[in-house]
Amino acid sequence: MNRFISIAFYMFFILIVCGCGPTKTERDMAERLDKVEAMLTQTQIEMTAITKSLRATQDEALKARAAIIELEKNHRKATMISDFYTLKGEVFIVNRADESFQLGGVCLSVYSKKEFDDYIKRVRGEKEKTLRSLYVRLKSADDSHKKTLAEYDALQEDTNEKYPILKLVKQESWPQSLKDDYNKRKKRLDELGSPLGGVLERKKTEIKRIEKSIALVISGDFYYQNLPAPKITTQTNSNGSYKVVLKRNEQYVLVCNAKKWDEQLYWFVPILPLANEQNSAEILLNNNNIHKGEF
Repeated sequence: MNRFISIAFYMFFILIVCGCGPTKTERDMAERLDKVEAMLTQTQIEMTAITKSLRATQDEALKARAAIIELEKNHRKATMISDFYTLKGEVFIVNRADESFQLGGVCLSVYSKKEFDDYIKRVRGEKEKTLRSLYVRLKSADDSHKKTLAEYDALQEDTNEKYPILKLVKQESWPQSLKDDYNKRKKRLDELGSPLGGVLERKKTEIKRIEKSIALVISGDFYYQNLPAPKITTQTNSNGSYKVVLKRNEQYVLVCNAKKWDEQLYWFVPILPLANEQNSAEILLNNNNIHKGEF
């Protein structure tokens, strides 16, 4: 009997194991678990992609930041450069035959308008005083020359009347008093009128020297020679061209002195502030703007 019960229990166990599968609930849970695992896998894939995208975005942000810094740097540099501009031009003279002569190796100085105006006001009175003194000297020298010339002309005329040329042939027969008088006259005439250093020649030389001094002062030499040391200078090349960098919003005066055909030439030319849309300006120094007198 016990053996029969054991056999029956064993057969029942086999039926249960072999004939019964997972329940519906178990199958549903397994299916849901698979879906969850699939979702986790997809999430991991998406997270990986997002991480890569984020890194790429960060790289792009760094590059963009570097580009912005460079742009700001260039902007500051451009702003700084825009405060300055280039003044260029030529120095030349045109003769009566319309031939142009470029003046190479000429020095140019640039002064601020205020500094130059203050200087002119300061020395204008001294220049006028110098001119008055020169004109007084010129009148005195001219009066002395006229007086000496009158003496020379009168003595020569009187000598010619008293001692005609034809009578001088037999001068050795004259009385000693006439000889002495005639020789005294000739000596004085020679002292006054000799072209090799006579009184008249020396007085004419003195007059020319004073007139030259007056011409130089009037031409601008007095102003030029007494100018203070410039802060900005440049020089023309062999073609007479020059170039100098100046501040955009400043007013200046361009000063130049050159010699051509034994004549001293002077320029004192105002430089106006440059418009914002321009990066360069040109000023030609020639016959048209040579300094011809007072300011």
